[in-house]
Amino acid sequence: MKTKLIIDASNIRDGGGVTHLVELLNNISKATVKFDIIEVFSNNNTLSKINDQSWIEKKTHPWLEKGTIFISFWKKIHFHRYLKKTTKRTVLFNPAGTYSGKFNPHIEMSQNMLIWDSIESDRYGKLSLMKFKFRLLRYFQKKAFNNSKGIIFISNYAKDTVLKFLNKDLTSCPIIHHGVNQKFSEDVKKQKDVSKYKKEQPYNLLYISPITVYKHQITLIKGAISLYKEGYNFKLNLVGGSYPPYYKKYLKEFQSNDLYDKVVNFHGKVDYEEIENFYKTSDGFIFASTCENMPNILIEAMLSGLPILCSNYQPMPEFLGAKHPFYFDPTNQKSVYENLKYFLEHSEQREKSAKVAKSKAKEFSWKECSKQTIEYLYKNINNYDIEQF
Repeated sequence: MKTKLIIDASNIRDGGGVTHLVELLNNISKATVKFDIIEVFSNNNTLSKINDQSWIEKKTHPWLEKGTIFISFWKKIHFHRYLKKTTKRTVLFNPAGTYSGKFNPHIEMSQNMLIWDSIESDRYGKLSLMKFKFRLLRYFQKKAFNNSKGIIFISNYAKDTVLKFLNKDLTSCPIIHHGVNQKFSEDVKKQKDVSKYKKEQPYNLLYISPITVYKHQITLIKGAISLYKEGYNFKLNLVGGSYPPYYKKYLKEFQSNDLYDKVVNFHGKVDYEEIENFYKTSDGFIFASTCENMPNILIEAMLSGLPILCSNYQPMPEFLGAKHPFYFDPTNQKSVYENLKYFLEHSEQREKSAKVAKSKAKEFSWKECSKQTIEYLYKNINNYDIEQF
């Protein structure tokens, strides 16, 4: 009997979710496909990014082009009916981690740590709509995980955190790291003594992340301004969109600060294709997030050959390594000031650490991610027959 993999990508529309889905499927070869058929349900824009292959069937529905409510109705009505009629040996994969139906075997994926970390979600406000959204997602994801045949984790930190919330033993579930796009690979950036940088040609520090509560741009900039006052010539280049309530606070914080424009260039949201140019024109990278699962942006920066001043919150040390010399607490202005100063004053360490980080980044391959994921999904189809519902 033929085997089938069904992927519910109905909620995947942009960002890292699309990147993972596309890389997962586009890196499958005849040698690694295993399944006779792979059916992918999503909107037309997401499906258009997936390469056409004889084993891939792209499926959509008008409701998948609309908002969350329509997608939910599609799942409850059309998708449920479709799964009920499935007769081949099948496994369902839900990368969003929120499948609520009775079909089994289904495999979930853990990607969003804001759902599980109350301290981080509280940064939006304990009574905020965002806090409520994350609690609701935790309820649905916990239910999906407990009812699943397995979960794919993408970091040790995520696995250790999430398993504490579940009612069943899923310790055997795998950790399958995401890959990194090789277009970001550059030679390690030559580092000069901080005294060599001038106001006209400052040390360019890049930070790619949306301006939002757990990315800590306000604290970062305050600490940087304190250091700038001492005569250090550097520039923070911020790239990314913004969460409106926090961005409003951000603007209010710095609208009357004369040093803001001297220290910061805010480039806003840019197309993914443009990001590699920012890596190429930067001297160093800074990452101030306190809530990640597998931080793709950090891995890209590691591969780009830039030295990195990084948040000391997990899972960042899991990927950069415990011996990385440049960590700081993004929630503490004094820590930003002291560690940015140390980073700028140690050019040899900057260059040496960039070489080590680049070597670590080479371990992350989309081809390997795809191979391991397909093998795990196929393993589950061999272990379980379809349970009727």
